Amino acid sequence: MAANCGGVGQAGCGVFKSDCASGLILYQGKCEVKGACGADGQRPCLAVPLERVPSCNAGLVELAGKCLKRGVCGDENQRACLVIERVPSCNNKNLAERPGNPAMCIHPACGRANERPCNIVTERPFGTSCDVGMAEVGGRCVDRASLDCGRMGQRACTLVERAAIGNRPCDPGLDEAPGCNGECRGSSGMCFNKNLPMTEPDINMRTPAPAVTDPMRGFADLHVHMFANLAFGGGTLAGAAYDPVGGAAKALRADFGTDLDLVLPAGNQQRVGICPPLVPNCGANVMHGDHIPIIDDFLGVNGDASKSYFGAPIFTGWPTWHSKTHQQVYYKWLERAWRGGMRVMVMLAVANEFACTFSKHLRGTQCTDSMASVDKQLDAAIAFETWLNTQPGGGWFKIVRTPDEAEQAIRAGKLAVVLGIEADTLFGCKPNAQHCTPAYITSQVDKYYGKGVRYMFPIHDFDTAMGGSALFINLLGVANVKIAGAPFISAPCPGISDLGTLNCNVKGLSPGAGNVLINKLMDLGMMIDIDHMSSKMIDDTFAIADKRGGYPFFVGHGLFNEVYDTSKVKNRHERMRTAAQLAQLKKFGSLVSVMTEDELEPAQTRCKNSSVSFAQNYNYAVGKMGVVAFGSDFNGMAGHVGPRFGDEACGREASQKNSQTTRLAYPVTIPGFGMFDKQVSGQRTFDFNVDGFAHIGLYPDFLGDLMAQSVSIEPVMRSAAEFVATWRRTTAPKSPPINKPAPVKVLPSPLPTKKP
Repeated sequence: MAANCGGVGQAGCGVFKSDCASGLILYQGKCEVKGACGADGQRPCLAVPLERVPSCNAGLVELAGKCLKRGVCGDENQRACLVIERVPSCNNKNLAERPGNPAMCIHPACGRANERPCNIVTERPFGTSCDVGMAEVGGRCVDRASLDCGRMGQRACTLVERAAIGNRPCDPGLDEAPGCNGECRGSSGMCFNKNLPMTEPDINMRTPAPAVTDPMRGFADLHVHMFANLAFGGGTLAGAAYDPVGGAAKALRADFGTDLDLVLPAGNQQRVGICPPLVPNCGANVMHGDHIPIIDDFLGVNGDASKSYFGAPIFTGWPTWHSKTHQQVYYKWLERAWRGGMRVMVMLAVANEFACTFSKHLRGTQCTDSMASVDKQLDAAIAFETWLNTQPGGGWFKIVRTPDEAEQAIRAGKLAVVLGIEADTLFGCKPNAQHCTPAYITSQVDKYYGKGVRYMFPIHDFDTAMGGSALFINLLGVANVKIAGAPFISAPCPGISDLGTLNCNVKGLSPGAGNVLINKLMDLGMMIDIDHMSSKMIDDTFAIADKRGGYPFFVGHGLFNEVYDTSKVKNRHERMRTAAQLAQLKKFGSLVSVMTEDELEPAQTRCKNSSVSFAQNYNYAVGKMGVVAFGSDFNGMAGHVGPRFGDEACGREASQKNSQTTRLAYPVTIPGFGMFDKQVSGQRTFDFNVDGFAHIGLYPDFLGDLMAQSVSIEPVMRSAAEFVATWRRTTAPKSPPINKPAPVKVLPSPLPTKKP
């Protein structure tokens, strides 16, 4: 054979270039050693002329003219796998097959952290635009771990984020519950485990309370409707303050349906057709359903703004800072408030015939009998105290009936609870009610005094035989016709100006029933709240106090007239306390609270519906009174302090939201009471920065947010002691006065109200 052909690695000789030297065999145009084939890295063996079958040894595959280890393929920079090895040809979605001989698995120049997303047609066919564990956000791929979506208790991932978790809104094993609160970033749901049992809400107190240096230090809340689920006919407010058998899972269950025997205003039932898939055992009758205004939820039209039916276990629908028909005083939340400094709570039994009449209510309820509802709530508070005393860690909720008992409870580190009444038609005494004689009114006061009631609103939303109600919500004017039988009669308010004419109720304290009631309450040393009285009724009540040589009063959910005065907006109303009234209240030794819902418009504040706007009312009241309490009105169809960050920041005023800088840092420390992490309820974590004052348990967070803005909390942290002192003044000279604390230096508001 020629020297340049027929040898190992040479072309074959002859006309057809097929002749090889002895012991060699032609393979793909070259002469190779016969039999040197079939092993890893060698050529495949030929069947013709016969070398061996199969062409490669066991565990090998034939590819691109070589025998290669089976399965050693598919990783980055390895050959692409054959169909007999695996499908798809590359081992993970981050890789793509690059054509060649052999084809290779490579990572495109895209899809990694901070890289652009890959084109899923040309660069990564049938793959994902970003690597596994990454998500496409804002035209870049970001690490899944940096996202706050998809995990239990987090918002559901949006469409552009879902590639990070296999194109799901939530991690495997989790479902998306409708509704999202806080900082949702386009999400419309939150992720939860429907099979995980609901545990009791956590206190989330990081360290034990420090040693007590001032046992009377703490704050009072003068306005809490803890058992309002029993009010308004029992079908308006969803969720209970506790459930001795079912705990939070039952007390705070999703409010789509209920097993309560509820009837509509017409007397028929609204039956559940099909329960939502995520709440298969929702009950027999509709409670709030899909929160369709009026049809499902009585106050849905009035701004409750629930986003879903979920309370427990994920709380995507409620409670929120704007909840009005959902439970916000579950007892474990109240315990967190107590541990964070609450030392006095006025627990008000509330009633409203109008709300009862025009919403679902328990079958057999007489909506015209407001006091039956009041009795249920008072009895519930007493029963709760008894039950809690039998529970591990109980005994902190103490109903008190004298200022001495209140002081003893506070000094023992307990929550002193005062029973009170805020009824639309006190004792059933509508205008011209014939049964409301002096003897009857006196006997009713004695009856409720005997039940432990020590705090009373002589008037609430409507005119009664006692006097006239303050005008502040237009809907109440319509309701007054139904309840009191006549519209409000108003005239320009003396001494109060506004854009246009600010009108006040012309009806004051009635000389008969009203005069008897006020004098009887004073005779017993009961606490009188003036906050729903007409201006005329307040003046008449102050006159009685003057004749007696003075008598202290209470303002249960205070707003302040002068704070609402700017050159752009003047949105005052009769339920706001004037500077003249505050001066008289101070003269009488009264205690004023600040409501945790304000009504400031964007032109009057730098962050609407937030701790910023609250501070304007608060600092004004402190400047006038020295010490103030809180007046939350939880469960009273009122909103609360909203967030400064997140979707609902500053009442959704974009320019105000964007100006917020200092977030509340967790854990938050309340001097004298300890350190608190974010509160966890079931699978939901509440962050005051984006959730606001969603439930009563966020009092420590609220105090922390005020401190973060350099607002002094000391005036309110003295309110528990001042409450006891004020109560003593109502009963003087029966009890000695409490030692008066030293004056507190009040820091100016960082966000003062603009003046014209």
